[in-house]
Formats: sequence, C-alpha cells, structure tokens
Amino acid sequence: MSLLIILMAPASMATAADQADVCTSFGQSQGYCESSVGASTRAGEFILDAKTSGSAVPGSESSGGIKQETLEERYARTCGSRCGDLYVATVIRATDFESFRPRKPIALSEPVSWAAVGLPANFYAEIEPHTIEGTLLGRPAVARFTPASYRWNFGDGHSLTTRGKGSQWKTQSLKEFSDTATSHTFDRPGDYSVTLTVNYSIEYYYEENADGGWEEFIGYLPIASEPIPMHVASVKTVLVSKTCLQNPTGPGC
Repeated sequence: MSLLIILMAPASMATAADQADVCTSFGQSQGYCESSVGASTRAGEFILDAKTSGSAVPGSESSGGIKQETLEERYARTCGSRCGDLYVATVIRATDFESFRPRKPIALSEPVSWAAVGLPANFYAEIEPHTIEGTLLGRPAVARFTPASYRWNFGDGHSLTTRGKGSQWKTQSLKEFSDTATSHTFDRPGDYSVTLTVNYSIEYYYEENADGGWEEFIGYLPIASEPIPMHVASVKTVLVSKTCLQNPTGPGC
C-alpha cells in the first residue's frame, strides 16, 4: 500500500499538457513527484508520490531548532494556490495481493525431466483461475486470480512468453518431439533448470460490498513455479533392420 498525493488542478490548467507540467516542472522542483510519476489520470488530477512526507524545515518547536512538518504543511508552504487543492488517496499495489497466497503454477515437461539436443521438448503448465478470501488493506476481501500470460525460462539463456499454458503432445494429436507453441529445443547437452512464471490478472471485492460485483485491478501479480530439472543429452541415430524387441542385442538396445 502507498500513500499518494493527488493535486486538483485549477480550471486554468485544464489540458493534459498543462496538467503534466504541474508535476514535471514546479511540482517536481518542490520534491512532490518523481520523473516517472505525474501522468494525468483524469481531468484535473495528478498522482504524485508522497515520499517526501515529514521533511525538516527551520523552526523552534523541536530540539535543535528543526520542526518536522507534515506533507500537507509542506504543500501549503511551497505550492499553495499554484497547484490547486490537495487530498490523500490510498492506492492498491499488486504486492498487496501476495498475502492471499495465490496458487503456484505446476510446470511439467515431456519427456519428463530430460531432452535430446536438437529435438523439441514440450512444456506445459497445470493452473486454473481460482478465488481466495483474504484481507486487503485491513479489510476482508475476496480476490480472483486468472492466468494472463506464461513466461518460461529454459535456463540456457532463452525464454518464451505465451498466452496459453500449453498441453501434452497427445492432447494436441501430435507425435513425440513435435514443435508446439510452448516447446523448446536445447542446443547443447547439460543440466538445466526450467522455471515458469505466471502473471495473474486480479479481480477483487470487499466483503462489505459483495453486491457491487468484481473490481478489476490494473496490473499483474507474477508467481513462479518450482523449477524443473532438465538433463539434456546428445543422441545418435542408427539405421537398423529390426526393433529392439526383435533383436535385443542390436545397436542401441
């Protein structure tokens, strides 16, 4: 949770460009906003980071001749009518939903935990949308977590982001070692650790407002799976006249 300051711009600052100037020029010079903050949210409003709360100014009301002023006092002293009216708003962050403990995705591979150099290994996830009760900003709430994207890190310097969670070869009516939307081909033998991170979209409501329906959180919460150990080996093919069942002592059997 973060405290943000919203400056209500006067009527003379009605355009988006003028609104942005309040933060990026005068407001920023007074320490009310970072360069990454200050975009106009809706007509006449700016969101400014309130990290400067409690700055020290000359005075005689505390030891050492330093008075700790509140953000509101500092705003009135430095900004006043040049910025407009002031009020404090509470903003929900993605990290505020971590206490709900959304489910970790389960990352799977086929073949299971091994692959051959130069041949696709297929990866897929087991995870579904789910709803969890918890506490949001100190109030009982319900949150619904829906997988929005899947980012695979294959441990060899390559990664892949998809909208779908993938599925087994047989589910897709494909032969083994076929390319899929979530497959990866390793170029070198070795042992790798493959991880999956799911970006959850979030909807929520406070239990006291259950009849009001779901509210959409703008943003995503990333949750990582347990890693998959993958052993990648080089393979050689040999042309034979019989299968290993027909000739158990044949090459490669």
